[in-house]
Amino acid sequence: LKMLLTGKTNYSRLLVDKEGYVVVLAKPHKKDSYYKLYGFDFDDSAQSSVIQMFIASLYHLGIHVISSDFGIYQDWSKKKDSDIANYVKSLIEDTSVDAYLKIYWPNIRPILSYANALSYQMLKPVNKITSPGQSLSQVIISQKMTGKIKGTPSNIVIQNAKKIISILSELENIIIEKSKILIKNPTQNTRIDPSVTKKERLDAASEIWELLSKTKIDLLFRKAI
Repeated sequence: LKMLLTGKTNYSRLLVDKEGYVVVLAKPHKKDSYYKLYGFDFDDSAQSSVIQMFIASLYHLGIHVISSDFGIYQDWSKKKDSDIANYVKSLIEDTSVDAYLKIYWPNIRPILSYANALSYQMLKPVNKITSPGQSLSQVIISQKMTGKIKGTPSNIVIQNAKKIISILSELENIIIEKSKILIKNPTQNTRIDPSVTKKERLDAASEIWELLSKTKIDLLFRKAI
């Protein structure tokens, strides 16, 4: 595992090299009277919010290192639009992070919830977003983060978001239940390995992919992500 703190990117992300995962953390920086992080501006009175956002990002990516295995999608991704496939994979693996948080690290959930609430406040109302793909993405993210939708999306966006969130919720429950079984019957590992739910993750990815393909909304995603 490598960690890189850099001011050359606006967003933290998880990369993979020949030796394993690389956690790239966006460095908060000050411009004029504002602190800038993840595309958001914070005034001097909000320094604690900047710290909370940064820590939440560190926790989120750190749990990905344990809960995620992006290698399982190598065959699944073949002959698929790479932008859409990557989006679907991110939904699945973010769901694994949510599941691991609930079962293994519930004590740090308030930190991520605080960061999610801040992010929600800064979102553009969904009815002001022209791309259906971006609208769908924002509705899914905001619903999963806070249980709320900012603005009024179209009916088709709401319907598709509900279907995708349902798929993700089912997967999250499967990961949690299999984790509980391991906790009751511990072996050398105290946490469930991502490979244990490989089939369920790939099945969920395929369901979401099919939904996006059938609704043709995938044609608008490349510009949205």
